[in-house]
Amino acid sequence: METVTQELTLLNVTAREYYSNSPSVIVLKDKIETAIKESKDIIIFTDSSVEKASQFIKGFKNLDKKIEDLRKSEKEPFLLKGKEIDSFFKELQQMFEKEASRLEKEILAWKRKQEEEARQREAEERKRLEDEAIAEALKKEEELKKLAVDKGEDPSKVKVEIPIVPETVQEEIKISSHNSSGLSSARYKRFEVVDINLVPREYLCVDESKVKAERSKYDFEAKSTIPGIKFTFTEGLR
Repeated sequence: METVTQELTLLNVTAREYYSNSPSVIVLKDKIETAIKESKDIIIFTDSSVEKASQFIKGFKNLDKKIEDLRKSEKEPFLLKGKEIDSFFKELQQMFEKEASRLEKEILAWKRKQEEEARQREAEERKRLEDEAIAEALKKEEELKKLAVDKGEDPSKVKVEIPIVPETVQEEIKISSHNSSGLSSARYKRFEVVDINLVPREYLCVDESKVKAERSKYDFEAKSTIPGIKFTFTEGLR
């Protein structure tokens, strides 16, 4: 029976497995291991040791660039293909995006209308109950005043408190109860800045790009031109 050999690709193995047999990667790994082995014996205490260390640092930087160049060249085709795939499927989504958005807006508008009508009905019912309570209290007060007069008492002292009509909790209009598709509405917490001057400092952040642009205009030892920010520098090898 003939054995079918599966082609080795990045889609069926890990990147480590795939590149472990790559000639260019093998060469790079050999150079790295050799450089590390040789550089470990260097201790910086003389001019000559600085010279040797500098050569190795330069070599490591060159290796770093080669690795980065190889990584980019290997990854680029996949990035381009990924963008191509994203673009194609995005076009499919865009075919119904506007219509789905229209329907969603109309359903939410319908929901808001139903809630507003429910609020109006609730307000009207509350006013009706309050009017009834006032009328009933006034009627009772008049009756009690008449009784007070019959008893020879001062009717002006008769006061009947108007009972408070309790507020009712408005029932939420649930989209889920008006369709069989499992569609429901949800509220999402958002925010907007209405007065930046009132926002506490802990909720603000520094615009690093603007600060870096301003810092780049001045020398290393220069004093800061931005209140509250100190210009500093670090030192490294290149």
